Amino acid sequence: MRIILILSALCIIVLFYAASPGRGVEPGAADTLLKAETDGKLIPLVSLDHPAVDVPMAYRIQKAYAEQKLKNETLSGFKAGLTSPAGQRRFGLSAPVA
Repeated sequence: MRIILILSALCIIVLFYAASPGRGVEPGAADTLLKAETDGKLIPLVSLDHPAVDVPMAYRIQKAYAEQKLKNETLSGFKAGLTSPAGQRRFGLSAPVA
């Protein structure tokens, strides 16, 4: 379950992790994320210096991170869905699903 929480948090973090497009930076960015996690250190807001990051690049960085992470760990846990009241109403539910 820990890996699911980490991946969810990193999805948000990666959106702010900037890199220049077209340079194949995803593996390097993933290495930076893994090192920060291992060392227990925060990642600075790099997007101020490198505003070229976009959502597709963020997903590529997240994918590279997950692939590297899963080389040494096993994926386990679950993801909750339909956590917003609007989403629950849309599907006729009164609580989130897991």
